[in-house]
Amino acid sequence: KLLLIAASRGGHWKVCLGTLPFIRPYVKETHPMYARESSMSSISGVGPSRPSLERLNRKYERIARALTAAILCFEVRGQYAWAMRAIDDWIEWSGRRPRKEAVASACRALAKRYRGQEVLTMVTKVVNIPAVSVSDGLDDDLEVSDYTYEKAVYTESINALHKSGLYEEADQLYAAGVSNGHLPWAVVQSVTDKKRLRLDLHGMSAAVAHSAVRVSLQKEIMESSSQSSPDDNIAWDRDVMIITGRGRRSGERFRPVLRPEVQRMLTEEFYPPLGS
Repeated sequence: KLLLIAASRGGHWKVCLGTLPFIRPYVKETHPMYARESSMSSISGVGPSRPSLERLNRKYERIARALTAAILCFEVRGQYAWAMRAIDDWIEWSGRRPRKEAVASACRALAKRYRGQEVLTMVTKVVNIPAVSVSDGLDDDLEVSDYTYEKAVYTESINALHKSGLYEEADQLYAAGVSNGHLPWAVVQSVTDKKRLRLDLHGMSAAVAHSAVRVSLQKEIMESSSQSSPDDNIAWDRDVMIITGRGRRSGERFRPVLRPEVQRMLTEEFYPPLGS
């Protein structure tokens, strides 16, 4: 692990590539299938006792940083194919989700080479791997963070696609995240004002907000068109209210990031341009 971290910091991607196979047996030892099913299995006295899942998790967390270091080096050196291969091999060896930092780095490496479909495939594969955790009932009262693993992976991958101008793939990923319940749906249903479409972008990055507006407007326009006959020739005439917030969570406090991005998108990416 230390050799991988040192090689990553030095930008030696070939050293990272050659070192990963050597930690394979140590990663495979942390596979959940090697954990004992219950604490009673170690009392049976038949054969060697298996380690607990909690112990395997701790061992895995100590090793997992090695993959992140290697992927970051592959990203810097533009080795997107090896980044994909390393993620796939790690999933096979460990039977677990790679760390979100490693997945985000691999997505950035792919997006820089305009491999949008590969990003979608990787994200779908990773989020569908069941999470490995120890549930003993002791942590039920602890506060659970809203920024889950799935939300982080979807957000970072959309950011990478947006930065490379792959807007269609970013929109597909946002729609998938919403349908799977990992990203918030921007449309807010109003009981009192049904003629106005309300979009709430609070807490979204600029890239996710960009996809949220595009997907929401496209969905509303398609639903409106499907409800009218082809001969009606009725234009979509609903008012749209977009809530961007005041920039409390932006890098520079109270300097909004979403508002100028949304205004630019409405005037440059829609025809005819939408006024704001």
